[in-house]
Amino acid sequence: MAEEEILNYLRILEAVPSNVPAFEALKQIYTEAERWEELAKLYEDRAERLPDQSQVPALYLQAAVLRYHRLKDIAGAKQAISKVLESQPNHKQALGLWRQIAMAEEDYAMAIKILRQETQLTDDVQEKASRFVEIAKLFETHLDNDDHAAVAYHQAFLLSPTALEAMDNALRLYKKVGEWQRVIAVLRARLESVNDATEKARLLYQIGDIFLRQLDEGRTPEGQEKASQLFKEALELDPEQEDAKEALEELQYELEDWSSLLKRLKKEIRKSSDTPDRAAFLNYKIAEGYYRREGKPAYAIRYCKQALELKGTHTKSLDLIQKLYAELGKWEALADFLTDRSEKADDVESKVMWLKKLTELHKDHTQERDREIETLERIIDIQPNEMETLLRLESIYREDSRFSKALGVMEKRLAIASEDSEKKSLLYNMAEIAHRELERREQAAQYYEDILSIDEDDVDAIDALLPLYEKEGDWEKLIGGHERRLAHTSDKIERAQIHTRIGDIYGNQLSLSKEAFDAYTQALRENPQDNELTEKLESLARQIGNWQEMIELYRSTLDLAEDPGDQAALHFRIGDTYEREIGNVELARRSYEEALEFAPHLETMNALQRIYRQSEEWIELAELLKEKSKAEALEKEERITVLQELARIQESHIDDPDGAAEAYETILEFEEAHQHSLESLERIYKQTENWESLRGVYQRRIDNPTSEGELKSTLHILGSLLIEKLEALDGAVPIYQRLRVLDEHDNLVLTRLEELFRQLERWEEWVETARGRADSIRRPEQRKEVLFEIAVVQEQNLEDAEGASRTLREIHNIDATDTKVLDELERLLIAAEDVAGLLEILRKKVDLSESSVEKKELLFRMAELFRQTREEDEMAAVYREVLRIDESDLKALRALQGYHQLQGDHEAVLELLLRERDAVTDEEKVGLSQRIAQLETALGRYREAISEYQSILQIDPEDELAREALENIAKEQESWNVEALTVLEPIYRNAQDWENLVLALEARFEVVEPRVRVELARELEEIYRLRLS
Repeated sequence: MAEEEILNYLRILEAVPSNVPAFEALKQIYTEAERWEELAKLYEDRAERLPDQSQVPALYLQAAVLRYHRLKDIAGAKQAISKVLESQPNHKQALGLWRQIAMAEEDYAMAIKILRQETQLTDDVQEKASRFVEIAKLFETHLDNDDHAAVAYHQAFLLSPTALEAMDNALRLYKKVGEWQRVIAVLRARLESVNDATEKARLLYQIGDIFLRQLDEGRTPEGQEKASQLFKEALELDPEQEDAKEALEELQYELEDWSSLLKRLKKEIRKSSDTPDRAAFLNYKIAEGYYRREGKPAYAIRYCKQALELKGTHTKSLDLIQKLYAELGKWEALADFLTDRSEKADDVESKVMWLKKLTELHKDHTQERDREIETLERIIDIQPNEMETLLRLESIYREDSRFSKALGVMEKRLAIASEDSEKKSLLYNMAEIAHRELERREQAAQYYEDILSIDEDDVDAIDALLPLYEKEGDWEKLIGGHERRLAHTSDKIERAQIHTRIGDIYGNQLSLSKEAFDAYTQALRENPQDNELTEKLESLARQIGNWQEMIELYRSTLDLAEDPGDQAALHFRIGDTYEREIGNVELARRSYEEALEFAPHLETMNALQRIYRQSEEWIELAELLKEKSKAEALEKEERITVLQELARIQESHIDDPDGAAEAYETILEFEEAHQHSLESLERIYKQTENWESLRGVYQRRIDNPTSEGELKSTLHILGSLLIEKLEALDGAVPIYQRLRVLDEHDNLVLTRLEELFRQLERWEEWVETARGRADSIRRPEQRKEVLFEIAVVQEQNLEDAEGASRTLREIHNIDATDTKVLDELERLLIAAEDVAGLLEILRKKVDLSESSVEKKELLFRMAELFRQTREEDEMAAVYREVLRIDESDLKALRALQGYHQLQGDHEAVLELLLRERDAVTDEEKVGLSQRIAQLETALGRYREAISEYQSILQIDPEDELAREALENIAKEQESWNVEALTVLEPIYRNAQDWENLVLALEARFEVVEPRVRVELARELEEIYRLRLS
């Protein structure tokens, strides 16, 4: 009835999440039945689905409390708390629970973080101070961080000046780590909060004493003056403050010479016989002087002892004598001293203090473990609850493997423990020692039972008890332990396992078959799919021989089962019983088919597969195999086997090639390179002419080849398929490209690629492929042919004249005599206005040409290009080359004259003019002779110039230029005067230029023979007489 109610209420909440009566009713049912897991889920589901978000934090918090305290599900509790803090980051109860969990997990850093957050959430000063004290204890006790602990104690004291324990702890830890400035800060804070004059005086003295003895500043005159002032203020408040009096007096002693001071102190001691306190102080000062000023520790010890005889509690003497013994390494003497002090101590606290020091001495210096233990035990005898001593004693006993003794100490710790968590932790350790070290299982079990008496829901303790009960053979308690564990287990599989163990104990150990059967029945209801459990139940049924009763058990369990997988498993059991034990195949088949209505149960599928095959129901078998192939429980190889069987049946018995292909395709999803499936698919797709799918098969073969040979073969087949059947030229390209990678010199592949690229007009790729083919060709003529085709494509299809030029040059490198290539190159270079390249080609053509006329034409073109680019030297060289072919070529001669004229090379110009004159007609020679004569005159070649002018005048006596030139030579060049005038003499005579003729004759008169002079004289006389009179 309760289960039906629960289902009804759950349906109501599913429909209306805010329904309060249904929620409250479910909460009551779960609480009364202690179904904590379901109750926690109820809270969480309600929080997720409730429209009113204001209730969410409270619901998640309740779930977290249940999970932590009832279910011991720390992970689940944390998750629920995080949901609370998402909506309310400062939720106090959530933070408090989170802190509990952190402490339980020994995550002290997280606990401190939460405590700090909690301090910020409260305005209550006392609560803040309390939180800081907790933080300090965690730092000191668990994290071994005295610095942070001291600061936390200090903060607590500053918040609450009445928290004197926090103040004392802060002072203790600051002193321990040597933080004296902070010690002073704490004392000053306390000073400001008290009104009592005596207490104020005591605090002022402590500040001054620390200032003087612990700080570097206290050793300077200024520092001593400050300390003195503090002591004086203390005495103003309390004139009877003895420590302040002594401190002031000690400051005065510091300024006095030691020898005189020693005498004065001894004298004063004799006077102070009736005042022991004063005498003790004076003895201490002498001891201190011997130690600090003279470095005589033995003397100092003697006076310390005298001081202590006068006043046994004289603190400074006590401190100094311990320091002296330690510095001298007199550990036995120090041990005797500490023992003596402990015996003389009047109160327990002092005795324990001296004995603790003695313990530390034995531990760190004498290293006598027995004496250390003895001292620790004496402390426990005096103060049984001294925790530090108990912990140290326990540690020693564990280190020495004296586990019985360790347990005794832990029993004492347990007796004084106040927190349940501390007791449980201690009991766990005790149980572990009793079980593992001492092999006292009964004692260990008792410790675990003690844990359960503290917390009956402690699952770890229950789990620890079970193997102990089993080893002891205490079956009743073991059953009780398992039943106890059941109450804290919600997982159905685990619950089934526990019921099974109980059934095993009843059956195997106690021989109680009925109880065993009942336990197994309960297990089956929790996990109907447990085959091993079913075998146990069937074994009992076999003993009884009533299979119908077994079927009824399965049916009754089926009525309670909610999980579809469980329901399918139970139907399978019913069918299996019908088939194997009763022999009714028809009823078995019905049960199997009913099982599959609930879930894809694998064993059921195997059973039906067997029945369908036997009855040759191929369509039903194919449908079953389809479903079976999807079962999650199948391993990969098993799934492939099922799919192969499905494909075989569809091909062989149903004639469904498409269905078979689908099965093979599914196999390939699990194993891409499954050869049988690939071969089968290839066959089917060829038969059905399903070329696109066949393409996929070949692609899979390519992706997972067994060898390079197979890969190449498959690529060729796929390429042909794409071109011939699918007309997918773009798709064929990457196939042949991959083949090319495998064998870059395969001409068949390259040719295919060229055809594809030409058809697709992908010219750049065509060029690259054709080039690859060209590279693989050895015969020059064939290679030239391919390269020429590449050049044509580059120029015409890619408009890449530069690329075409490079290709043509490559052809030229193969065959330098191929003028057709040079002509094409020339054409491209002219179009590209590439003068340098064109010059190179023209030069090659010149070198190849055998015709002088053609060579001259090519050279003239080169010269013109050089002229255009103003490369005069190269131009001149070309013209010279023309002249080597035809030395009388007027164009070359005249061009070179212009070049040398610009260069100022008149000698070269003259030589070229002479060559030109030899090549021209008589009419043109006169003009050239004029230029030649002028150049010879300019070059100072007057004889040749005079001769040239003479030749000109012989042809044309009236040539004024020649005449003037000769007259200039005669006038300007005295040494050539006669020769010039001699040439002019007949010219003057014919022109009847008597004055100039006289000058010419007179010039010659001076250089001729006497006989000739007579003739000249007669001629001159006649001219003067007849022409000039």
